Amino acid sequence: MPASIAALPLPWTRTTPSLDSVTTGGSATTRAPSAESAVCLGLSIAKMGTVWAILVDAIGFSALAVQARTIVNCPKSIRIRVIMPLPRSPSTAPDLLLPPPYTLHVVREVVDPFSHAREIASAAGAGTLIWARRFHLAEFALVLEPEEPLAPARRVAYAAGNALCDALSSHAPAQVDISLDWPDAIRVDGALVGGLRLAWPEGTPEDAVPAWLVLGVTIRLVVMQAGEAGLRPLLGGLDEQGFEDLNPGMLVEGFARTFLRETNVWAEEGFEAVRLNWLHRWRGEAVEILDDGDMLSDGSSRSLGDALTTVSWLDPATGTPWI
Repeated sequence: MPASIAALPLPWTRTTPSLDSVTTGGSATTRAPSAESAVCLGLSIAKMGTVWAILVDAIGFSALAVQARTIVNCPKSIRIRVIMPLPRSPSTAPDLLLPPPYTLHVVREVVDPFSHAREIASAAGAGTLIWARRFHLAEFALVLEPEEPLAPARRVAYAAGNALCDALSSHAPAQVDISLDWPDAIRVDGALVGGLRLAWPEGTPEDAVPAWLVLGVTIRLVVMQAGEAGLRPLLGGLDEQGFEDLNPGMLVEGFARTFLRETNVWAEEGFEAVRLNWLHRWRGEAVEILDDGDMLSDGSSRSLGDALTTVSWLDPATGTPWI
């Protein structure tokens, strides 16, 4: 188990100075330190015009959302960040029901959420989820702020793959197999339906903490103009696999929940639990996922960082999964 929360590439913010007062609804409240303040404030978000905080148990990492009208003057060991309420606009309206600490930002269907998230990552901060409203694709991107160097932080790709499979499984017909290709692709009954990708600031050294990571996800829900499914058994969409009632918003909401659960597992049980979950979804030859995220196959190691630079499931001509 990691020595501290800071060692995990989770979507929580970095340490900032403790606050003496917090303004909520136009008023400020202050409170002196107490023994009851032995909790970790990982991230706060604005919701319904008030400030909410994520209270995270420093040992078990179990999260609880509470309305933070009074914030304790935290000791240095406590992590805290407060984002004050902002006026809503059409682009940030809560079209989806996302749990804290996510902040939804909806873009038009002509916008690539992965590219947009990279452009605004520094300013938007951890937990920002960019969703492009399309009917045939579930396409979104999530901004993360890791606290460990780039090389181990990239292991979040395994947690994201597990979470995406779990989100799909909750809507899948009985006996449908959902599997993972290393390091980034998702298959349903052997057919490629999409995957994930990961970006970081260009030029970041492997042993340096990146300013941000952006996790992108694209899943094809509906196949358009691709001929008969039998002519392309290894390529497809969820509509051809029996996912009748799933829409893009439902998948985004499901991933938001399962990703939080997967990061909780990582925090409580270590990367070994994430690794075993991922290998359970792997259908290829026997491999080993090393502690740094690289893959060991037939006695040779394959770099996770190098593999993530080329997106295996993405057709560069269309910007969508291969079909």
